[in-house]
Amino acid sequence: VQEGLDPDRAREAGDAVALSVIVIAQNDEATIAASIAAIAGQECPEPFETILVASGTDRTAAIVRDGFPAVTVIELPKPALPGEAHNAGLRVARGTYVTFPGSHVTIAPGSLQSRLRAHRRGYAMVTGVTENGTRTPAGWASYFLDHADGLPGQGPAELNGPPAHCSYARLPLLEAGGFPEGVRTAEDTAVNRVLAKRGYVALRDPRIRFVHHSPCRTWRRLARHHFGRGRGWGRLLVERHQESGRLLNVDVLRTRLVRHVPERLARVARGVEGATPELRVEYRQVRLGVVFGAVASWAGMWAEILRPAPGKWAVLTGRPRQTVLTVLTGEPARVYLTDIDRVADRVTTIELSPSLPLPQASGEAIPLAVLAMDEAMSPASLLAIIAGGLDIEGMAYIVANANWLPTRNDWQVNASLTTKVRTWSRVVRGQMNGDFASTLPIWSLAGIVKSIRASR
Repeated sequence: VQEGLDPDRAREAGDAVALSVIVIAQNDEATIAASIAAIAGQECPEPFETILVASGTDRTAAIVRDGFPAVTVIELPKPALPGEAHNAGLRVARGTYVTFPGSHVTIAPGSLQSRLRAHRRGYAMVTGVTENGTRTPAGWASYFLDHADGLPGQGPAELNGPPAHCSYARLPLLEAGGFPEGVRTAEDTAVNRVLAKRGYVALRDPRIRFVHHSPCRTWRRLARHHFGRGRGWGRLLVERHQESGRLLNVDVLRTRLVRHVPERLARVARGVEGATPELRVEYRQVRLGVVFGAVASWAGMWAEILRPAPGKWAVLTGRPRQTVLTVLTGEPARVYLTDIDRVADRVTTIELSPSLPLPQASGEAIPLAVLAMDEAMSPASLLAIIAGGLDIEGMAYIVANANWLPTRNDWQVNASLTTKVRTWSRVVRGQMNGDFASTLPIWSLAGIVKSIRASR
């Protein structure tokens, strides 16, 4: 739970208005007035409030403060990621429900009233249909990729996947911990999945309409935008496996490697089938651009999965039996201890125990599956390990901390700690105590493909 997002305190305070409209903006002085004016002009029988969270360096906050005195303006001291900005508005919101139209979105008349009506029917998540405000070829391609589940012409429906441009019942959103603050994109996807797991259902109501003004006016901008979205999804994939304790293994990566682009395109095609005839014509004209954007997001997802980062771990292996980690230094450190359940010689689940200090006695062995280092740990604190007992039908990878990347020669971390690693396992190329670069190509896509082929 993010600091300040306390559902119990919200229950005690009660709801002052029916709906809080939270707009996040970063250097949007060219478009913010139109977005806020569309909100202020809404006819809604129930009271609502408007909150602007500005974190840029231009006059966005000043424009709203001078032109719309009824709007609550929050200025963050430095540029903020979307999740942080969303949570800043959520902390001061007083509505029973909250909605987050972006500064690049113009809502249609009557949309707030329609949202409230849908929420009053018992839905904790509500979305509508999106019209395209960027009518260049790249803008259309990005529009279909981002809004396939909410195209004009689609009727009301309960949605299976995470909705876009969603409004929420505030208390369930607070109970879910608000939005993740460390991701550049897909922060709403993360919280929507949490709510879905808790049994909350999302509704699409076509009476809720808004125009999305995408920044993707050119193909270069489309590639950057969807590469960034792919990085957000990759970050969520890694974090889900870290939190659940499941291995980010060959099977998972093979699934993502093969299925991401076709599944994304199939989702767009399903959405277009229910859209208006005019939109179906536009889609046929930019279909190759849609494929281009899907490939860009696929590349971004892999860039994030393979990006070295402190505390990030991955294990790719054929058929693991057991890994033994042996402490070779007395320096205390914190790791996550894991226990493995196996079905048909394949790892299916891992349960994480609380973060505990390793035994300080030199040479004391602990049977573990993964060593996931504490994010705050420095390379000098990394314990040397012995990896043994692996029955490998491919390549085995153990990445403990991306700040610790052994060298080809003696795997020296720094002057204060040198590790000696030995193994009894045969791998595809030589021994693990031989050429490290050939046996742990974790940071290259070629290494992933090679490991997938080797594990078949």
